[in-house]
Amino acid sequence: MENDKNEICGITINDYYKEYSDYNHVKNAVLRQREILFSDKTLSIADNSFLFRIHSNKGNPINYYTPKEFLLESTDCYALYPYRVNGGDGNNSYSKIGLIINELKYSKNLTDEEINAKLSQLCELISATIQAILSVVSGSFYLIPAPSFKLDDESLSKKVPYRVTTYLSESNILPGAILDQKSVQKVSNVFAKTMAKDGKEFSDEDFGAKEFPTVYPIVIIDDLYGQGNTARAVIKAIRKNNKRNKIIFISLTYNKFGGIN
Repeated sequence: MENDKNEICGITINDYYKEYSDYNHVKNAVLRQREILFSDKTLSIADNSFLFRIHSNKGNPINYYTPKEFLLESTDCYALYPYRVNGGDGNNSYSKIGLIINELKYSKNLTDEEINAKLSQLCELISATIQAILSVVSGSFYLIPAPSFKLDDESLSKKVPYRVTTYLSESNILPGAILDQKSVQKVSNVFAKTMAKDGKEFSDEDFGAKEFPTVYPIVIIDDLYGQGNTARAVIKAIRKNNKRNKIIFISLTYNKFGGIN
């Protein structure tokens, strides 16, 4: 995965808020992550670009880069790679991972064979990072897609989080995973983009979660982290009936222009 070293290392949302107070601390955190993931302490082009945005920001980098709402009990939250790496239109504006997700989200004429090929490529790119994150989990865990749409939506199975969790489970990339795509549901037609645009949060009635039968960790996979509305709402819904389960939220990409940054 040599080519992927030019992607930014997975950004640990919680850590940047709780532990790091200045540019040097964040830089050291990136170096440590590169060493863990790639056995390499050399900063990539993308790493340096990310650090430059922190360094050039006149405000507090913690407040600027990290939503405080992620400080939730027994919850680890990650956003792995940028969705876009350049401004403007066209495929050259996407990161390698972002382009695959964009095609899975919006290309309407893909054959089943093409979809499976893209899922295979995507999971090959993300699997090492996700495995590193989940190395702290021993044994079984629940694997669920972030429920961005109502369960009765006929096209639900075509949504990227559902396709990715299915592929990760069936391909045995995550051998401890117990795939569960129904215990956490969106029950309203309100969309995250609308909520974020209006500066509002989802209500307690927008999502629902059943009580899981065991206290196994719960791993949530989403495709794109924008401003965290869906993540916060889903985690809150799960926590209502599952006080003791550890929750790990993983978004494969984050929105460089409207999200964490």
